[in-house]
Amino acid sequence: MKKLALGLVLAVLMAVGAQAEQGVGLGLAYRDSLIGPVVNYTWMFSKYVGVEARVSYLTGEQDVEVKATEEHFQNGNKIRTAIITIDGDMDVDAIPLEAALRFVYPGEKCTPYLLFGGGYYIYDGDVPSFGLGKKTEAESAPGFFGALGVEVRLKGKKKDNMTLFAEIQYTMAQWEVDEEYSGSRSDFVSLFRRLNYDYTGHQKAEGGLDGVGGIFGVRWKL
Repeated sequence: MKKLALGLVLAVLMAVGAQAEQGVGLGLAYRDSLIGPVVNYTWMFSKYVGVEARVSYLTGEQDVEVKATEEHFQNGNKIRTAIITIDGDMDVDAIPLEAALRFVYPGEKCTPYLLFGGGYYIYDGDVPSFGLGKKTEAESAPGFFGALGVEVRLKGKKKDNMTLFAEIQYTMAQWEVDEEYSGSRSDFVSLFRRLNYDYTGHQKAEGGLDGVGGIFGVRWKL
């Protein structure tokens, strides 16, 4: 999947040839509870087909569920197996680097378009950890997205090269944490009794941009 996503990005960027039209856009994106600015650059090979490259900086909170399975030992003998779940919020910063094929149906006032592409999604966030003694960072990952949008041309001599655009998109770009850990603990099992034991555990968590989002902004024809 990683090779396919990166290959798509490279192929789209290398495909830029004799462009019929270029444009640059600035907007505000909301994707899977994260929000932030987005900048895009468009090359049109013809009236109907082109490519688009975009970069965003998104920040906010996301729900994350961490699941762990632990085996507990005393004096080398297994005494029990525990399944533990943490469900909470984590602060996330994300930088999607994306490129896509752009299909346009030109209109006099409104121009609908479709985007199909992929990219590399850089995540910065701390995932809760059970037994590692520290928080684990979310890993960056490749992914894919599709979008349906429309551009509306503004009237006026000074606005001939300006359009408003809005789009709804679906992204599939998850990070995953999969780690093993071990250590020793001491838990109270009753009011006057403490249980000392060793443990080994395996924890998994996943998150990222995986769902519906949208963008609203302004594009200028170059």
